[in-house]
Amino acid sequence: MNVNHLRYFVRLAALQNYTQAAKSLHITQPTLTSAIHTLEKELNTQFFYKTGRNVKLTLNGELFAQKVTQSLTILDAGIASLYPNNTHQDQITLVTIPALNAVWLPKMISEFKNTSAGKNVAFSFISDTTLSLNLLNNLRDNQYDICFASKINGYPDINFTPIAQEELVVITPLGHPLSTATSLTIEDLLPYDQVSYSKRSGLAPIIASLYQEYGWQPKSKYQVDDDLAVAGLVANNLGVAIVPKRLALATQKLCIVPLVTNGPRRLIYLCTSKRHTLNTAANAFIQFISEKEIAILQ
Repeated sequence: MNVNHLRYFVRLAALQNYTQAAKSLHITQPTLTSAIHTLEKELNTQFFYKTGRNVKLTLNGELFAQKVTQSLTILDAGIASLYPNNTHQDQITLVTIPALNAVWLPKMISEFKNTSAGKNVAFSFISDTTLSLNLLNNLRDNQYDICFASKINGYPDINFTPIAQEELVVITPLGHPLSTATSLTIEDLLPYDQVSYSKRSGLAPIIASLYQEYGWQPKSKYQVDDDLAVAGLVANNLGVAIVPKRLALATQKLCIVPLVTNGPRRLIYLCTSKRHTLNTAANAFIQFISEKEIAILQ
Protein backbone atom coordinates (compact mmCIF):
# COMPACT_ATOMS: atom_id res chain seq x y z
CA MET A 1 0.00 0.00 0.00
CA ASN A 2 1.43 3.36 -1.09
CA VAL A 3 1.85 5.86 1.76
CA ASN A 4 1.42 8.77 -0.65
CA HIS A 5 -1.93 7.33 -1.67
CA LEU A 6 -2.97 7.35 1.98
CA ARG A 7 -1.94 11.00 2.28
CA TYR A 8 -3.93 11.83 -0.85
CA PHE A 9 -6.92 9.99 0.61
CA VAL A 10 -6.79 11.97 3.88
CA ARG A 11 -6.56 15.27 2.01
CA LEU A 12 -9.52 14.42 -0.23
CA ALA A 13 -11.49 13.29 2.82
CA ALA A 14 -10.89 16.71 4.39
CA LEU A 15 -11.60 18.89 1.34
CA GLN A 16 -14.30 16.70 -0.26
CA ASN A 17 -13.43 18.09 -3.70
CA TYR A 18 -11.04 16.50 -6.20
CA THR A 19 -9.96 19.79 -7.79
CA GLN A 20 -9.22 21.50 -4.47
CA ALA A 21 -7.48 18.43 -3.04
CA ALA A 22 -5.27 17.95 -6.11
CA LYS A 23 -4.33 21.63 -6.09
CA SER A 24 -3.41 21.58 -2.40
CA LEU A 25 -1.31 18.44 -2.94
CA HIS A 26 0.41 19.95 -6.01
CA ILE A 27 -0.58 17.01 -8.20
CA THR A 28 -2.92 16.65 -11.17
CA GLN A 29 -6.53 15.65 -10.68
CA PRO A 30 -6.10 12.46 -12.79
CA THR A 31 -3.20 11.46 -10.52
CA LEU A 32 -5.39 11.92 -7.46
CA THR A 33 -8.31 10.05 -9.05
CA SER A 34 -6.04 7.16 -10.02
CA ALA A 35 -4.58 6.97 -6.51
CA ILE A 36 -8.01 6.83 -4.87
CA HIS A 37 -9.26 4.20 -7.32
CA THR A 38 -6.13 2.12 -6.69
CA LEU A 39 -6.66 2.34 -2.95
CA GLU A 40 -10.32 1.36 -3.24
CA LYS A 41 -9.43 -1.56 -5.49
CA GLU A 42 -6.73 -2.79 -3.09
CA LEU A 43 -9.15 -2.74 -0.15
CA ASN A 44 -12.21 -3.80 -2.18
CA THR A 45 -14.43 -1.00 -0.90
CA GLN A 46 -15.77 2.41 -1.92
CA PHE A 47 -14.59 5.40 0.11
CA PHE A 48 -16.40 8.29 -1.63
CA TYR A 49 -19.64 9.03 -3.44
CA LYS A 50 -20.45 12.11 -5.53
CA THR A 51 -22.73 14.95 -4.37
CA GLY A 52 -22.82 17.45 -7.22
CA ARG A 53 -19.29 18.73 -7.80
CA ASN A 54 -18.09 17.44 -4.45
CA VAL A 55 -17.69 14.04 -2.86
CA LYS A 56 -18.63 12.68 0.55
CA LEU A 57 -17.22 9.82 2.56
CA THR A 58 -19.07 6.54 2.76
CA LEU A 59 -19.33 4.93 6.19
CA ASN A 60 -16.28 2.80 5.41
CA GLY A 61 -14.53 5.94 4.19
CA GLU A 62 -15.22 7.78 7.45
CA LEU A 63 -13.90 4.91 9.56
CA PHE A 64 -10.82 4.45 7.38
CA ALA A 65 -10.06 8.19 7.32
CA GLN A 66 -9.97 8.35 11.11
CA LYS A 67 -7.57 5.41 11.36
CA VAL A 68 -5.34 6.56 8.49
CA THR A 69 -5.03 10.06 9.95
CA GLN A 70 -4.00 8.64 13.31
CA SER A 71 -1.55 6.26 11.66
CA LEU A 72 0.09 8.96 9.54
CA THR A 73 0.45 11.19 12.58
CA ILE A 74 2.25 8.36 14.42
CA LEU A 75 4.38 7.62 11.34
CA ASP A 76 5.44 11.25 10.91
CA ALA A 77 6.28 11.54 14.61
CA GLY A 78 8.35 8.35 14.39
CA ILE A 79 10.30 9.63 11.38
CA ALA A 80 10.94 12.95 13.09
CA SER A 81 12.24 11.19 16.21
CA LEU A 82 15.00 9.53 14.15
CA TYR A 83 16.45 12.90 13.30
CA PRO A 84 16.12 15.03 16.44
CA ASN A 85 18.82 17.47 15.33
CA ASN A 86 17.37 18.04 11.87
CA THR A 87 14.81 20.62 10.93
CA HIS A 88 11.46 18.87 10.90
CA GLN A 89 7.90 19.90 10.26
CA ASP A 90 5.72 20.88 13.18
CA GLN A 91 2.29 19.27 13.01
CA ILE A 92 -1.10 20.96 13.36
CA THR A 93 -4.12 18.67 13.55
CA LEU A 94 -7.43 20.29 12.70
CA VAL A 95 -11.00 19.60 11.64
CA THR A 96 -13.68 21.84 10.17
CA ILE A 97 -17.34 21.98 9.29
CA PRO A 98 -17.97 21.87 5.49
CA ALA A 99 -18.52 25.62 5.10
CA LEU A 100 -14.79 26.32 5.23
CA ASN A 101 -13.18 23.31 3.64
CA ALA A 102 -13.56 24.10 -0.07
CA VAL A 103 -12.15 27.62 -0.38
CA TRP A 104 -11.46 29.63 2.76
CA LEU A 105 -9.43 27.17 4.86
CA PRO A 106 -7.17 25.93 2.02
CA LYS A 107 -6.51 29.58 1.12
CA MET A 108 -5.60 30.44 4.72
CA ILE A 109 -3.28 27.43 5.01
CA SER A 110 -1.57 28.33 1.74
CA GLU A 111 -1.04 31.93 2.88
CA PHE A 112 0.24 30.80 6.29
CA LYS A 113 2.75 28.39 4.74
CA ASN A 114 4.19 31.31 2.76
CA THR A 115 5.10 33.07 6.02
CA SER A 116 8.29 32.39 7.96
CA ALA A 117 6.27 30.88 10.82
CA GLY A 118 4.45 28.47 8.52
CA LYS A 119 7.25 27.34 6.26
CA ASN A 120 7.98 24.07 8.07
CA VAL A 121 4.48 23.33 9.29
CA ALA A 122 2.49 20.24 8.23
CA PHE A 123 -1.30 20.12 8.54
CA SER A 124 -3.15 16.93 9.38
CA PHE A 125 -6.87 16.99 8.53
CA ILE A 126 -9.19 14.83 10.60
CA SER A 127 -12.25 13.50 8.79
CA ASP A 128 -14.96 13.68 11.42
CA THR A 129 -18.67 14.21 11.86
CA THR A 130 -19.66 17.70 10.74
CA LEU A 131 -21.82 18.39 13.80
CA SER A 132 -20.34 21.23 15.84
CA LEU A 133 -21.46 19.51 19.05
CA ASN A 134 -19.38 16.43 18.28
CA LEU A 135 -16.42 18.46 17.08
CA LEU A 136 -16.32 20.40 20.34
CA ASN A 137 -16.60 17.23 22.41
CA ASN A 138 -13.73 15.66 20.49
CA LEU A 139 -11.70 18.85 20.90
CA ARG A 140 -12.19 18.51 24.65
CA ASP A 141 -10.74 15.01 24.37
CA ASN A 142 -7.64 16.39 22.61
CA GLN A 143 -8.34 14.55 19.36
CA TYR A 144 -7.13 17.60 17.46
CA ASP A 145 -5.48 20.97 18.09
CA ILE A 146 -7.96 23.24 16.36
CA CYS A 147 -11.52 22.91 15.12
CA PHE A 148 -13.69 25.32 13.15
CA ALA A 149 -17.31 25.11 14.26
CA SER A 150 -20.37 26.97 15.50
CA LYS A 151 -20.37 28.31 19.03
CA ILE A 152 -22.49 26.28 21.43
CA ASN A 153 -23.26 27.22 25.03
CA GLY A 154 -21.92 25.01 27.79
CA TYR A 155 -18.26 24.92 26.80
CA PRO A 156 -16.47 27.30 29.21
CA ASP A 157 -13.25 25.33 28.71
CA ILE A 158 -13.05 26.20 25.01
CA ASN A 159 -11.81 29.41 23.41
CA PHE A 160 -14.06 30.72 20.60
CA THR A 161 -12.64 33.23 18.11
CA PRO A 162 -15.03 34.39 15.33
CA ILE A 163 -13.38 34.07 11.92
CA ALA A 164 -16.17 33.84 9.31
CA GLN A 165 -19.86 34.40 8.82
CA GLU A 166 -22.49 33.10 6.42
CA GLU A 167 -25.62 34.82 5.17
CA LEU A 168 -28.86 33.00 5.95
CA VAL A 169 -31.54 32.58 3.28
CA VAL A 170 -34.92 30.87 2.98
CA ILE A 171 -35.33 27.83 0.75
CA THR A 172 -38.75 26.70 -0.46
CA PRO A 173 -40.04 23.92 -2.74
CA LEU A 174 -40.75 24.81 -6.34
CA GLY A 175 -44.23 26.26 -6.64
CA HIS A 176 -44.56 27.06 -2.92
CA PRO A 177 -46.58 30.25 -2.08
CA LEU A 178 -43.36 31.90 -0.83
CA SER A 179 -41.21 30.83 -3.77
CA THR A 180 -41.91 33.93 -5.89
CA ALA A 181 -41.13 36.47 -3.15
CA THR A 182 -38.20 38.83 -3.74
CA SER A 183 -37.38 38.72 -0.02
CA LEU A 184 -38.87 37.30 3.16
CA THR A 185 -39.01 38.18 6.85
CA ILE A 186 -39.37 35.84 9.80
CA GLU A 187 -42.98 36.95 10.11
CA ASP A 188 -43.67 35.76 6.55
CA LEU A 189 -42.58 32.24 7.53
CA LEU A 190 -44.77 31.85 10.61
CA PRO A 191 -47.84 30.30 8.93
CA TYR A 192 -45.91 27.58 7.11
CA ASP A 193 -44.52 24.17 8.04
CA GLN A 194 -40.78 24.22 8.37
CA VAL A 195 -37.83 21.89 8.32
CA SER A 196 -35.39 22.79 11.07
CA TYR A 197 -32.07 21.75 12.51
CA SER A 198 -31.99 19.51 15.57
CA LYS A 199 -30.59 20.75 18.86
CA ARG A 200 -27.39 18.86 18.06
CA SER A 201 -26.62 21.33 15.28
CA GLY A 202 -24.79 24.59 15.89
CA LEU A 203 -27.27 26.28 13.54
CA ALA A 204 -30.27 25.49 15.76
CA PRO A 205 -29.76 28.23 18.41
CA ILE A 206 -28.86 30.80 15.73
CA ILE A 207 -32.09 30.24 13.83
CA ALA A 208 -34.15 29.95 17.03
CA SER A 209 -32.92 33.41 18.09
CA LEU A 210 -34.42 34.91 14.92
CA TYR A 211 -37.90 33.92 16.12
CA GLN A 212 -37.52 35.12 19.69
CA GLU A 213 -38.79 38.67 19.07
CA TYR A 214 -42.08 37.12 17.93
CA GLY A 215 -42.28 34.85 20.96
CA TRP A 216 -42.74 31.97 18.57
CA GLN A 217 -41.06 28.79 17.41
CA PRO A 218 -41.32 27.44 13.86
CA LYS A 219 -43.96 24.84 12.98
CA SER A 220 -41.37 22.17 12.47
CA LYS A 221 -42.46 18.65 11.56
CA TYR A 222 -38.90 17.56 10.79
CA GLN A 223 -35.72 18.23 12.77
CA VAL A 224 -32.52 16.87 11.26
CA ASP A 225 -28.78 17.25 11.79
CA ASP A 226 -27.46 17.27 8.26
CA ASP A 227 -27.51 20.28 5.88
CA LEU A 228 -28.27 18.20 2.81
CA ALA A 229 -31.08 16.41 4.64
CA VAL A 230 -32.71 19.78 5.28
CA ALA A 231 -32.43 20.69 1.59
CA GLY A 232 -33.75 17.29 0.53
CA LEU A 233 -36.83 17.49 2.74
CA VAL A 234 -37.63 20.98 1.50
CA ALA A 235 -37.15 19.95 -2.14
CA ASN A 236 -39.73 17.21 -1.57
CA ASN A 237 -42.43 19.64 -0.38
CA LEU A 238 -42.13 18.89 3.33
CA GLY A 239 -41.69 22.49 4.45
CA VAL A 240 -39.53 25.59 4.09
CA ALA A 241 -36.25 26.21 5.90
CA ILE A 242 -33.69 28.81 6.88
CA VAL A 243 -30.24 27.67 5.81
CA PRO A 244 -26.78 29.10 5.07
CA LYS A 245 -26.65 30.64 1.61
CA ARG A 246 -23.85 28.23 0.65
CA LEU A 247 -26.14 25.23 1.18
CA ALA A 248 -28.92 26.72 -0.92
CA LEU A 249 -26.76 26.32 -4.02
CA ALA A 250 -26.45 22.56 -3.47
CA THR A 251 -29.61 21.65 -5.37
CA GLN A 252 -31.59 23.16 -8.24
CA LYS A 253 -34.92 21.77 -7.01
CA LEU A 254 -35.35 24.67 -4.61
CA CYS A 255 -36.24 28.35 -4.67
CA ILE A 256 -33.80 30.59 -2.81
CA VAL A 257 -35.18 33.78 -1.27
CA PRO A 258 -33.15 36.39 0.66
CA LEU A 259 -34.02 36.64 4.35
CA VAL A 260 -34.43 40.18 5.70
CA THR A 261 -33.66 40.29 9.40
CA ASN A 262 -31.76 42.29 11.98
CA GLY A 263 -30.75 39.06 13.64
CA PRO A 264 -27.34 37.42 13.45
CA ARG A 265 -25.73 35.74 10.53
CA ARG A 266 -24.21 32.38 11.17
CA LEU A 267 -20.82 32.95 12.80
CA ILE A 268 -18.12 30.29 12.50
CA TYR A 269 -15.40 30.15 15.13
CA LEU A 270 -11.84 28.95 15.50
CA CYS A 271 -12.01 26.76 18.61
CA THR A 272 -9.25 25.56 20.93
CA SER A 273 -9.29 23.79 24.27
CA LYS A 274 -8.08 25.76 27.28
CA ARG A 275 -6.85 22.46 28.74
CA HIS A 276 -4.72 21.47 25.75
CA THR A 277 -1.19 22.89 25.41
CA LEU A 278 -0.54 23.75 21.76
CA ASN A 279 2.80 23.65 20.00
CA THR A 280 4.49 26.74 18.60
CA ALA A 281 3.19 26.12 15.09
CA ALA A 282 -0.44 25.86 16.20
CA ASN A 283 -0.18 29.06 18.23
CA ALA A 284 1.38 30.85 15.25
CA PHE A 285 -1.44 29.66 12.96
CA ILE A 286 -4.08 30.80 15.45
CA GLN A 287 -2.42 34.22 15.66
CA PHE A 288 -2.28 34.39 11.86
CA ILE A 289 -6.01 33.60 11.52
CA SER A 290 -7.01 35.90 14.38
CA GLU A 291 -5.42 38.88 12.66
CA LYS A 292 -7.58 38.43 9.56
CA GLU A 293 -10.84 40.29 9.07
CA ILE A 294 -13.94 38.17 9.55
CA ALA A 295 -14.59 36.49 6.21
CA ILE A 296 -17.97 36.73 4.51
CA LEU A 297 -18.60 33.32 2.96
CA GLN A 298 -20.36 33.17 -0.39
